Amino acid sequence: MLGEVGLGAALSTLADGAPLPVEVVATVDGRFRPSVESAAYAVVSTAVEAARAAATHAEVSLTVDDGRLVVEVSPAGDGCARRLDDRVGALGGSLHVDRHRVRAEIPCA
Repeated sequence: MLGEVGLGAALSTLADGAPLPVEVVATVDGRFRPSVESAAYAVVSTAVEAARAAATHAEVSLTVDDGRLVVEVSPAGDGCARRLDDRVGALGGSLHVDRHRVRAEIPCA
């Protein structure tokens, strides 16, 4: 689905089917490379799944800053960093996880 409809629509569908309420705020336009969209989707889906054990809702933010897609999910669940660091890093991006949020910066230019 991600490849057909793009990141924004795929995240809306993910939010609709999530085991907890998820608010997605995206201030991005257009499409990104498939590898960028795939990594961003993985960050959100993994973080939301990990957060469901300890959270009553999740917030997702997508922005572009200086040629990087910035994906933030709060709150963060346990174990996100181990599963996502390699995927984001393979694209030259960075991942920061603390108990409050997951933040991935993925080069998109």
